Amino acid sequence: MSEPQSERQVVGDYRLDVTDFGPIVKASVDLRPLTVFIGPSNTGKSYLAILIYALQRFFNGTVSNAAFGRVAGPVSLYQFLSAGIEPSELSDEDTDNLFDWIGQTIKKARTKEFPKNFHTALPESIAALIRPLLGTPRPLFHGPREDLLDSEIKRCFGVNATRQLTRHRSKASVKVILRHFVSDTPVRSEPFAYEFTLKGENPTLNSSIPTTTPLRLEVNDNFLAKLKHALSLLTLDKDTAIPSATDALLEAVLSHVVGPLAHQRAYYLPADRAGVM
Repeated sequence: MSEPQSERQVVGDYRLDVTDFGPIVKASVDLRPLTVFIGPSNTGKSYLAILIYALQRFFNGTVSNAAFGRVAGPVSLYQFLSAGIEPSELSDEDTDNLFDWIGQTIKKARTKEFPKNFHTALPESIAALIRPLLGTPRPLFHGPREDLLDSEIKRCFGVNATRQLTRHRSKASVKVILRHFVSDTPVRSEPFAYEFTLKGENPTLNSSIPTTTPLRLEVNDNFLAKLKHALSLLTLDKDTAIPSATDALLEAVLSHVVGPLAHQRAYYLPADRAGVM
């Protein structure tokens, strides 16, 4: 597999980097709404297609396994992150900035100048509060997130252990990195990334988002209802209002950062010599 030819990434694009997986020594693929793999037999086209299918099922919450049961919702997103921000972590200025922005956003949504659903960027003063939470994993009651993804990869490939998918005779670990470009700037700005690695029996899954990546979200009825609820709590109990507000922001930001993988279902249709997803 050759390196991507494009020097720019379009907002919303994904890039998948794979190392020592099946017959693949190293591959880097730009994923677009229509992606076609063409090449000789036994070069890893089907491996990549099935891996993408497993990743999409993981991100949109359609994973299913006897050990975990069926999990509804985007299991790789909000459920794996710390539950908002504790009031003690915010200064009075941070709290004022947070709820001032919430009040302004609710007011903006009421005006006729904006559509019913619109996207907006978080001001850096608010983004700085949310960004550290994006790389803070927590276990899900169904099990650690890497076990959940590991289970889905095994199911999709029909193997008993993901180590069976390691490239033959390779002493290195399998590495899968999925990057999502959420910035309006050229490819040089770093994207949000999930990295899945497997060495021996121990899969790991980490997420990271650079401080240079802008945070955006969609303002819709569901999000506004959560903001209004958090704002109503402020006069009653600040210690409850702050986690409520940051929970809502975190969930909305993650939905935008991960993008279509969290919202679109995936289907893989194997054929005699090809698979269509």
